[in-house]
Amino acid sequence: MTDYPILPDLATLGSRRRPGRPITKVEFIVAHDTGNPGASARAHARWYRNDPNPPANRVSSAHLFVDDLNIVETVPALTEAPEQALHVLYSVTTDNALFGFDANRAAIGVEYCYGGNIAADAAYDRFVFVLARLCKVFSLDPATRITGHHVLDPVRKTDPVGGLAASGRTYDGLLTDVAARFAAVGGNPAAIGSQAVRVGAARATVNLNRRREPTGAAVRTGGFRPGDGVTVAEVVPGQRVMGNDRWCRLPEGDFCWSGGLVLA
Repeated sequence: MTDYPILPDLATLGSRRRPGRPITKVEFIVAHDTGNPGASARAHARWYRNDPNPPANRVSSAHLFVDDLNIVETVPALTEAPEQALHVLYSVTTDNALFGFDANRAAIGVEYCYGGNIAADAAYDRFVFVLARLCKVFSLDPATRITGHHVLDPVRKTDPVGGLAASGRTYDGLLTDVAARFAAVGGNPAAIGSQAVRVGAARATVNLNRRREPTGAAVRTGGFRPGDGVTVAEVVPGQRVMGNDRWCRLPEGDFCWSGGLVLA
């Protein structure tokens, strides 16, 4: 597997795109797509430089842009001193409910470039690589600490689902591929699902199926949405998903995969 370089092309320090505020601790990662089919990673970096101070009500930024040729860092992320970027509305509070933090203050935002002349396979491989690399650098569990913009802001946003679909991929497939890549970039496979739930209160971090048995092939009996409360009656072995074979038996007798839950 290729280990891709990260190319710095930083936005102007002290601008609205890059105010320079530090992230005290990176808690999770938000996957985005640019919504601009055919626009490259370098083009977006150039846009940030040429328009450093858009109106305050329209400002946005992200840490990394990924296309088929480059992974471009526009706000410091893969460094000992990562900085904040403005990639999720503060008024949207799903990030606080799921992770306990504002995404803009505690998460790395990664933008997927797609469409036009961008080669989908090469862009997707770089996207998977950089998400896995971020998990390794910041000791994040790839099963629970990556989310999509569409999860955090479902009324307004569909990214990265739309960009991935344009490339023949899915969001669920992305999460599976990142977990598989995690070990290849030096992450500890034992860390996948390491934020293990225990008997008692938990909450869902992803769209999560309930099953009759602890396997993805079992009959679906319902589901949970991100943020839903879940009561765990017992943690049992089951089908290994993204490196994690721990499933939760619910009080009603059905099961859900523990990798989609965190402690409440």
